Amino acid sequence: MNCIESTSTKTSHRKVTAVVVGAGNRGKNYANYAIQFPELFDVVAVAEPRRHAREYFQHNHSIETEKCFDGWETLVLQPRLADCAIVATQDQDHVKPTVKLAKIGYHILLEKPMAVTEEDCRTIYEACQEAGVMLAVCHVLRYHPPARKLKELIDSGLIGEVVNINHTEPVEDSTTLLIPLLECLVTGGSGHQRNGAEALRSIELAQHSTLHETQRSAHEAGSRN
Repeated sequence: MNCIESTSTKTSHRKVTAVVVGAGNRGKNYANYAIQFPELFDVVAVAEPRRHAREYFQHNHSIETEKCFDGWETLVLQPRLADCAIVATQDQDHVKPTVKLAKIGYHILLEKPMAVTEEDCRTIYEACQEAGVMLAVCHVLRYHPPARKLKELIDSGLIGEVVNINHTEPVEDSTTLLIPLLECLVTGGSGHQRNGAEALRSIELAQHSTLHETQRSAHEAGSRN
């Protein structure tokens, strides 16, 4: 599944529908695309054991009561309700719902990590292959502007030869976008050090741009509700 580069409403594609399995932070984040771009995406069902999280989805996505399930086990007893399933359960609980949903015919958007063992990863892959459905694992930082800028700068050779990267991602309030702390030890003299400072400034600017865009989208979504 390719990253959608453009979110223009001028599209010939029909609206994609989804069920969400696991209504935690990640499930909410991916489902928010339906709030920001309702002409492109629609969440039609949710499976979540916690009542308050289930009700949040029901309210924010206008989901019918009969399509709010207390777990994936009850969801998979139904015929296919949507085009795809967003599986955002706990890491160790990915394999069972994913395999069942694939067999029903759902395309799968699976939160990372794919699974916690190699055997489970292979089981998921084989189930999706046999069912003929698409499987995409949410390594979303590949498309995050600061991460893309970092790769661009390293590939360009601007900061010299990278001999070590220490990447620490702080985990804080989900509404706060924090750039990971990146310490790159590079060969070369002061020129490369200046280039490194310029590179980090470029990443910071990319992060600020992303934060501004997120705040704008959130404001527009709030205005529509």
